[in-house]
Amino acid sequence: MRFTSSGTEANLVAISLALKWSDRQKVLVFDGGYHGGFLSFSRGRPSLNVPVDAVLCDYNDLESVRGAFDQWPEQIGCVLVEPMLGSGGRIQSAPGFLAGLREICDEQGAVLLFDEVQTSRMSYGGAQELLGVRPDLTTMGKYLGGGFGFGVVGGAERIMLQIARGQQPSYDHSGTFNNNRFSMAASAAMLSSVLTRESLDELFRRGEQLRGQADALLREHGFQATGWGSLIGIHPTDIPVARASDLADADRRPIELLFHELLDRGIYTGKSGFVTLSLPQTPETDARFLAALESSLQVVARACQ
Repeated sequence: MRFTSSGTEANLVAISLALKWSDRQKVLVFDGGYHGGFLSFSRGRPSLNVPVDAVLCDYNDLESVRGAFDQWPEQIGCVLVEPMLGSGGRIQSAPGFLAGLREICDEQGAVLLFDEVQTSRMSYGGAQELLGVRPDLTTMGKYLGGGFGFGVVGGAERIMLQIARGQQPSYDHSGTFNNNRFSMAASAAMLSSVLTRESLDELFRRGEQLRGQADALLREHGFQATGWGSLIGIHPTDIPVARASDLADADRRPIELLFHELLDRGIYTGKSGFVTLSLPQTPETDARFLAALESSLQVVARACQ
């Protein structure tokens, strides 16, 4: 493992290591994928990205991935994917999608990189433990540092040894705040005392229950809830959502109105319709959210008639 100051930095290190190890130039990413401030990939939306030679595919579409490898043989060195598409809509990976990526990467000699900055909360072993798919590299960040700047990349020894002193070749991984003492201490305390296996399992269970309850309310008004575990996305459409493009034509104004209605009722969510459970929340706060959601949806529905 190597530590960084953020999940963005961890992903930049991981991509660099993957491309060095594979001796290739291209990174396969997914429409709607967000991997940090300089690694945002969406069709039709400009981004202030680092100059990554990116090949854009559709999430949950293995055929588009196979087509990319066919189009650029022996050029794609890394597949960068979120086990659940996060900022792109909180869209679950379809059954077999991540396992299919693992198989394709093995066939093509590419590195499979899981960005688990969000999905590491799904279990004590992250999404990969729940899904039974092992990537070559994993990145994490955010809350694992207890509120301090934190990021980490780890994985296969054959790849990580490229930044071990004394190896040939050996590349530098420098950073003023790598292994920051406060971050390391906070992370150790978080993983030993707060983010226990039991607490994460309970948070996942509550999230799954809350999303089901919210989805039932939302669908009465033409909305829906996507997501996984303690991460929920609210969308102003009831069509099946499997990739970011399924949401591209949705009118987002009802979501903006819903945000303000919930805020008036003492419930703070993301403006984009994202709802995230945290450990201090209880079944009582979940019930308050559902009650506020139900009355807010009635107001939104009248406004949109």
